[in-house]
Amino acid sequence: MNEDAWFVRRGRGWLISIRPRRWQGWLITALYAGIVLLLANVVKSAPRALLWVWPVVIAALTLVFVVTAYRLSEPEKPEGGK
Repeated sequence: MNEDAWFVRRGRGWLISIRPRRWQGWLITALYAGIVLLLANVVKSAPRALLWVWPVVIAALTLVFVVTAYRLSEPEKPEGGK
C-alpha cells in the first residue's frame, strides 16, 4: 500500500467509496464541508435572482473534491494481503 495516498478506495467501477486515510485527506474533506456550509449561509441572504448560482457552485466544488480524492487515493489492500 502506498503510504503517500491521502484516501483509500473501496469497490470497483461506479460503485466505489473513498474515505480519508491521512490527515491531508481529512483536511480536504473538512475544508469541502466547511465551504459548503459557509455557502449555505451566504445563500440564505442572497437575492432570489442569484439562487441559480448555488447548485452550479456546489456541483463544481463537488466535482473538484471527488476528482482530487480519486487522484490522491489508491485501492484498498485485499484481506488476504495479495
